[in-house]
Amino acid sequence: MEGGVVLGYWAIRGLSERARQLLEYLSIPYTEHRYEGAEGRAKWVQEVKQSLIPKNPAVTLPYLLDGDKLVSESDAICVYLCHKAERTDLLGRNADEQVALFTAHGVYKDFHPKYIQMVYGRYDENNTFEQARDSSIKTF
Repeated sequence: MEGGVVLGYWAIRGLSERARQLLEYLSIPYTEHRYEGAEGRAKWVQEVKQSLIPKNPAVTLPYLLDGDKLVSESDAICVYLCHKAERTDLLGRNADEQVALFTAHGVYKDFHPKYIQMVYGRYDENNTFEQARDSSIKTF
C-alpha cells in the first residue's frame, strides 16, 4: 500500500462517508481503496484483510491506514482523525459538550438501521415507500 492516509471501504458511501467528509473538512490528503462487486469482496477478504490483520486483528471495513497506524470502525476513525488534525474541539470542548455529542450520536445510531431499511426496502402497492416513511417518522 502506498504512503499517506488510506481509507478503505466498499464502493458505496455507507459507514465511511462520515470519515470521508471529515478528511475533506480537516484538509487531510488521502487516497481511497474501494472494493466493488464479487472481485472487490474477494480481494478484500483474501488479500487486503489478511495483510492488515498483523497491524490490527480486529480490522474490518471501513479502515483507515496512516503509516503504521491502522484504525477500523467508523467511530474510531473519526476520533483518530480529530486527534491527527489537532482538532479535538470537534469531539466536544468540555464534558457537557461531549455528553451532548455522544447523546446525539446514540440517537443517530438507533435511528440509522431503520433509515437504511426504509431507503433500501422493497415496495409495492400494498407496502409503499410513503407508508414506510410515515412509520419511520412516527417511530423517530
